[in-house]
Amino acid sequence: MLKLPRYCYRVPPAFAVALGMVVSPLQAQESPSQGIEIKWWHGAAAVGVYALLTTFDNSMQRFTQDNRSGTGNSIARLAKHMGQPEVFVTAGLGVLTTGLITGNERIRDAGMRISSSLALAGAIVTLGKLSAGRQRPSHPGADGDDFHPFSGNASAPSGHTAMAFALATALSDEIHNRWVTVGLYTMAAATGWSRVNDNAHWTSDVLAGAGLGIVSAKFINGRLRLFGLRSPLVSASPHGASLSWSGNFQ
Repeated sequence: MLKLPRYCYRVPPAFAVALGMVVSPLQAQESPSQGIEIKWWHGAAAVGVYALLTTFDNSMQRFTQDNRSGTGNSIARLAKHMGQPEVFVTAGLGVLTTGLITGNERIRDAGMRISSSLALAGAIVTLGKLSAGRQRPSHPGADGDDFHPFSGNASAPSGHTAMAFALATALSDEIHNRWVTVGLYTMAAATGWSRVNDNAHWTSDVLAGAGLGIVSAKFINGRLRLFGLRSPLVSASPHGASLSWSGNFQ
């Protein structure tokens, strides 16, 4: 039997209440419209921007660590939860399970899109960490310019931030409520800030994670098309789940 880390079971009570409050509005949502296409040069430009941002990492790291406080550390301990399994797994599976139990297709499909967004963001982050091999700023003698692909170093991109922004984007696009959106993105941004405050990531790692999380969710829910690949069609029922893709690579 698969055993999960103990912290996966400790869902913050405030989040459990919030999840119950946001499930209901999902019933009123329509299918997403035709997405905006992301071309190869958009990706190249993003890589260029990331490379530029890394040149500021050392100075940002020193500034952040020189100005840490007990209050900030306490806030960071709370903020980082949005990027951890006890929150994002509970959110995705919670919505999906609610849809399956109630038989509501809209909630069920929303749960599949949210869960798929998180899965895609997690896969991209894992591949990115493996490929970049960047040392964390907390490592003795670490430098923001040090990248050693496939070395096992796992600073770039920030997984906590990517999952927080994937969750925020997926929920926001399903609910379509301005104040919910503001709240979700504020919490996701706080998660990213906590990773810099805790000296776990460079600033550029956090910004890259935020971008990957947003793009993953926007792609899954059909608001973005990547290099000719359309969003997948995901569906679930008490009997199983299905996934299909289509694209035009001309």
